[in-house]
Amino acid sequence: MNSEQRRKERQAAGALGQPPEIKLNDTFNPFHNDSRFEGGYEILKTVLLLPVMVHLPVIVTAYENLNLPVAGAIIKAMQAIAVDRISRESRQSASDAIKRKAMCNDWSHVMIFPEATTTNGKLLISFKAGAFTPGFPVQPILIRYPHVHMDPCWVAEGPVIYWLLFRLMTQFHNFMSVEYLPVIHPTLEETKNPNLFAERVRLTMARAMNTSVTQHTYEDAYMAMEAVRLKIDSASALLEFGEFKKISPFTVKEAKRCLSKFLALDCSNRGAVTYKDYIKAVDLPDCFLLQQVFRYFDRTNSGHINFRQYATGIAFISGHSRFKEVVESAYNFCGGVENLLDETALHRSLRVLMPSVSKQQVHLLFNRIDVNKGGLLRQTDFSSYCDDNPDFLLLFLIGKSSLL
Repeated sequence: MNSEQRRKERQAAGALGQPPEIKLNDTFNPFHNDSRFEGGYEILKTVLLLPVMVHLPVIVTAYENLNLPVAGAIIKAMQAIAVDRISRESRQSASDAIKRKAMCNDWSHVMIFPEATTTNGKLLISFKAGAFTPGFPVQPILIRYPHVHMDPCWVAEGPVIYWLLFRLMTQFHNFMSVEYLPVIHPTLEETKNPNLFAERVRLTMARAMNTSVTQHTYEDAYMAMEAVRLKIDSASALLEFGEFKKISPFTVKEAKRCLSKFLALDCSNRGAVTYKDYIKAVDLPDCFLLQQVFRYFDRTNSGHINFRQYATGIAFISGHSRFKEVVESAYNFCGGVENLLDETALHRSLRVLMPSVSKQQVHLLFNRIDVNKGGLLRQTDFSSYCDDNPDFLLLFLIGKSSLL
């Protein structure tokens, strides 16, 4: 890369800087059922009757399981701790309930599956810290389902639960092994930082399983289910949230919205957006500024961007501490007067950045921002559009980096 290319790359970073590169696992999808792998041992949670019958524990379960026919009534009778895995408040409430029942001798042991979802068991995904927040010793248990003809794992990209249960019931026999590992006591440092305790337990279990770990989380399982609903490859929607959240506190809701926007950009439905796809989707002219915006996401200069690259850039921009300041500066640059901006002023300012932009393109953009159809843009309208489309700000940051 010559000095001119490096200068352009620094310019493309704008005032916020470039998003960091994240090395993600492109070869492993923990939410895919591949029946070609036979005879292996899977760590699954399809059948839980044995541990429940032997220990009669207090279980932690997903809130939606309470609505299951028959099983839901049994779960309620067991006074299980229900948790909405998407809600932060529900997770905190569940963590408090776990601590309260673990401290009380009137209750049995608390049984938790800290992955918070089911996988194909080939690697161990990230553990939720809620099970380790009380700071009490834990008894790791590995449940394996050796199989030959039918893989019983219940994952997003696999057979539905009713078909799995039917297949299990129509086999001559099914196998399950339960292995109890030594009790693990937290250190003083781990009682203060549950994530450290969770990671040590996870690594201990992974060694016993003779497998490795990955940074996928329950949020990735949710994204895999969303991908299946949208009829796209689930692997293309995985972000490895455990690693991804080091950039920004990206939520599942934001990731779903980001995926919808990426699919709108992916005109050819190939799972990768080219520069031609990008300018067609945003309906702006082919110019040097748009090339720099595209290059902001295409960190590898491959000529296309995938969902992970797009989401990384969006998360970095929207989560930046100066985001609101940039939005205000961009609005003022467009000529907002007394908290109002008309279409002519927007066209004039965008022509400074993109001389070839047409009135029709600005008109369509203005209508997308003007959700109230009042003919004038308030700063709140402009801010709301930038919140939903953080990449729109790159036009100003790259084209007019002196804004900050």
